[in-house]
Amino acid sequence: MPFGMGPAGWWYCYHPYFRHLFIPHWPPYPYLSQEDELAFLEEEAQILERELQAIQKRIAELKNKSH
Repeated sequence: MPFGMGPAGWWYCYHPYFRHLFIPHWPPYPYLSQEDELAFLEEEAQILERELQAIQKRIAELKNKSH
């Protein structure tokens, strides 16, 4: 331990408020317009429908194999 550091040495007290000093108080992306949000949600719904169809197809394949 270096001279003059005291019994704690390089000890550092945890300060939870330090992590909030440099965080901006606004969202990282601008809000979507109503048209953009609608287009995004419609596209997301299409993606989820395709995923659901693929899952249902695989379930049917597994049921047919077991019979």
